[in-house]
Amino acid sequence: MRERYTTTAIVFHWLIALLIIGTFSLGLVMSDMPGITPAKLKYYSWHKWSGVTILGLVAVRLLWRLKNSAPAYPASMPDWQKGAAHGLHGMLYVLMFAVPLSGYLYSLSAGVPVVYFGLFPLPVLMDPNPALKPVLKALHYWLNMCMLGAAALAIAAPVKVDPAKSSVSATFKQMNVPVEAKFKKFSAQVDYDAAKPDAAKASVDIDTASLDLGEPDMNKEVAKKEWFNAAQFPKASFVSSAIKGAGPGKLNVTGKLTIKGKSTDVSFPLTVKTEAGKQVFEGSLPIKRLTYNIGEGEWKDTSMVADDVLIKFRVAAQ
Repeated sequence: MRERYTTTAIVFHWLIALLIIGTFSLGLVMSDMPGITPAKLKYYSWHKWSGVTILGLVAVRLLWRLKNSAPAYPASMPDWQKGAAHGLHGMLYVLMFAVPLSGYLYSLSAGVPVVYFGLFPLPVLMDPNPALKPVLKALHYWLNMCMLGAAALAIAAPVKVDPAKSSVSATFKQMNVPVEAKFKKFSAQVDYDAAKPDAAKASVDIDTASLDLGEPDMNKEVAKKEWFNAAQFPKASFVSSAIKGAGPGKLNVTGKLTIKGKSTDVSFPLTVKTEAGKQVFEGSLPIKRLTYNIGEGEWKDTSMVADDVLIKFRVAAQ
């Protein structure tokens, strides 16, 4: 299973998207033009030709898609989100066919055949029908509104996190010797639009029992009551409350960190970059382990395990 969309899929996506935006915008402009003018008639022709082009490209794109699988959803993505994304994708395909077809039938019902680029007459599937004309006009309008809403939902949907390219680790000192341990199980949700960074949201859930210190006995120890108490508190979590742009490729993040049932407000810087078609978010958060009661009893001795812990993370999303 491929990890990212192919160049062909990306070209299809943006070509169709730009044509839809242009055709929709042209439809709004021509509808507001008063009377009948040469410019308005010209815009109507361009609108129809663009709609036919979209219909053809979507048909080719669908045929290509049937033979070329899309990247799999991340394993950490909840089933309901996978189902919602799949359903929304299917709805967009239906609308990309229905919108130009309804416009085509509306033109025929008005007694105006469609001649593609003024050169190629398209089949006349129905005779002029004054009674059906307003029905098809309204249908065409509302299908466009549905497409606009579906596109807005798709844009607003959280980006898919790639767990294979993401990581969360904790770095600390044991008797003044640096130790880095990685969490093997975690999930992240990121809702980020580079054009509107202040509207971004993020959350991370970490399986505390998955911390890998490189030794099975040590891994069992940190899951015990004195440390993470994974039986009672299986998850550590972070939920953002505010994300602010801090310059190109930089964000300042504020939110609530919860470990072992103890929640505190934290802030940290975050960098954003693009790698292999994915958005990559990287940052680090220094904490004090004793603030969250990590290391109770004799393990409160910071000469053995330092109080300072640096949580480092990398989240790759597409």
